[in-house]
Amino acid sequence: MVVPADVFQDIQNRYSAYPYDDRYARYYQNQREALQPAFAYFHDKLNTLLGHMNHKRERGGHYNADQSRDLLEVIRDLGQLRTNLKRVGMELTLDKTYEDALDSCRAFLSPSGGSPMPPDFAEIALEDYEPIFSIAADNVRIEKAGKDYPLKPIGEGSYAIVYKYKDLEYNMPVAVKVAKKGLADNELARFKEEYAVLTGLSSPYVLAVYGYNEARTSYAMEFCDYTLGKYIATNNGNPKFDFGKRQRIAQQFLYGISYLAYKEVLHRDLSYTNVLVKTYDAGVVQVKLSDFGLHKTQSSLLTRTGTEMKGTILDPTLTRFKDYTLSNEIYSVGFILSFIFTGKAAPHVAGNNLGGIVRKCTDLVVANRYTAVQEIIDAVAALDKTNYLL
Repeated sequence: MVVPADVFQDIQNRYSAYPYDDRYARYYQNQREALQPAFAYFHDKLNTLLGHMNHKRERGGHYNADQSRDLLEVIRDLGQLRTNLKRVGMELTLDKTYEDALDSCRAFLSPSGGSPMPPDFAEIALEDYEPIFSIAADNVRIEKAGKDYPLKPIGEGSYAIVYKYKDLEYNMPVAVKVAKKGLADNELARFKEEYAVLTGLSSPYVLAVYGYNEARTSYAMEFCDYTLGKYIATNNGNPKFDFGKRQRIAQQFLYGISYLAYKEVLHRDLSYTNVLVKTYDAGVVQVKLSDFGLHKTQSSLLTRTGTEMKGTILDPTLTRFKDYTLSNEIYSVGFILSFIFTGKAAPHVAGNNLGGIVRKCTDLVVANRYTAVQEIIDAVAALDKTNYLL
């Protein structure tokens, strides 16, 4: 059952930590207190990003790459906010001018390389002094009370089993991660911490979570169609799965890693099963980082302090798991990049192109490795389809 108090608390906790201009908060003082930070944040972000779009419209019509990614992320997060509010009977309404603008933007925004704007793209009238968000009816109803959904197991890890069900109210598949029975206290704490860290991450390239169920020790999350390993294996023989598509998947993966580095989060268990792929019509795919059970943050109190090594692709230079740094994460990145481009588990280290990138990621002299994810992003972007394996 969806508990309204939990939904509102999750929303308030997430968006209270986000920066926004205080003047926007004044416009939503009549709304439910828990929603005020979210509305103020989205109002500020939309005015900033769409204002920049108005500016670029008059100067060549090319919307910058960083702003394109930011706006795609805002659109995704706004959609998720709407979905979460619908679960407790609340309909979020956005000013029609903004709604129409976002509908238009979805058609041309690209997560990499910037976004060419249509020649007939009209200037967006932005609202600086009135609210743009409202709740159609500020009452709560629980549509699903007592409704059961059959769960189908789709995956299993050390601490949890992942299930899938079809949400009939919203006509969408949802994944549910359920902690195994009999977990030790520290294992259960890490399961809960995994959910907590995911609620603090907001990126198109990180799996979204929807809500924690204390009674069942589980949480709902975004459903993805494939693990990276299964997706690559399924498409390796497809002539349409060419260099360009592999490169875009690699770039999305790296954008996710770059975002984690920005948030000072280390995944520590990157693998072909913990990177997921969500598929859409017309062959469009979206890479999602998942399974943060072994993550490490600056503030984490659950990081193992002993020498026990965990993870799938282990850096042989690492002697204590608590000493794990970005350099060790980059070692795993090298293996996954090689797998994306070649479809083979053994790392490709020949030649000066892809092989050069993989060697620099996995060099056994840690000082020789890349020091920033952006360097790897630039190197992958520079690969040429005619000789990337040479």
